[in-house]
Amino acid sequence: DPPIDALDHDDLVDAISGAVDADVDGVFNVAGRGTAPLSRLAALAGTVCVPLPAPLAARMAATTLGGERLRWRAVADGSQARRAWAFRPSKTTEEAVVG
Repeated sequence: DPPIDALDHDDLVDAISGAVDADVDGVFNVAGRGTAPLSRLAALAGTVCVPLPAPLAARMAATTLGGERLRWRAVADGSQARRAWAFRPSKTTEEAVVG
């Protein structure tokens, strides 16, 4: 049940706009505010997560998703964007999933 971070689409627009306005160079991660377990986000979205043994999950996951990615932490570090142009998402990860 890995922790996940999600970014609301309005926060993404604000992040891009803020980066352009601040005229920053480089590659930046922008991350949602906080994390939540994958099972919690699935429940908020109206679905369920069924735990599977790793070998079975790897075989069933789409090749673009990759079963191994769901097994480990999948969160971004947005601290560089906070420092470069003071980006702060307005919504939590759970709020971003609910909409």
